[in-house]
Amino acid sequence: MASVKEYGYYMEGSKISLVEKEAAFDNDPNSKDYGPGTDRFQYKSPLSDVTGGLEILYSYGYISNLDDESAEIDLPNYLSIALVDYVKAKYLEDGGQFKEAEYFMNKFRKQVEKYNNRIVSGPRIVAPGPFGIR
Repeated sequence: MASVKEYGYYMEGSKISLVEKEAAFDNDPNSKDYGPGTDRFQYKSPLSDVTGGLEILYSYGYISNLDDESAEIDLPNYLSIALVDYVKAKYLEDGGQFKEAEYFMNKFRKQVEKYNNRIVSGPRIVAPGPFGIR
């Protein structure tokens, strides 16, 4: 009789890890899982073979209007300029020109910050703290 294997996953940053549910219980008194009322199931790295294979489907984000290379992304003017700076930075980074790439990444970050700052309306006032110079 084949046993049912249960798998899980967790993500940390851009990494995804696959784990298998283990039902074996070692009766070791030095184990942290020893004693009454302990959970006997643990998730560990898979050690057994899977004959039929395992399929992992992972998708990030959803953009419906990008069907092929001729599709256009509707971006505001500020973000279009930022996108060009980002592509330049990545192109230079791939070529090993890191100083120039960092210059364009800084321009990209400033442009995105400029775009995000447009959301805040009204005057921006910085008030001095209780111990500030008056």
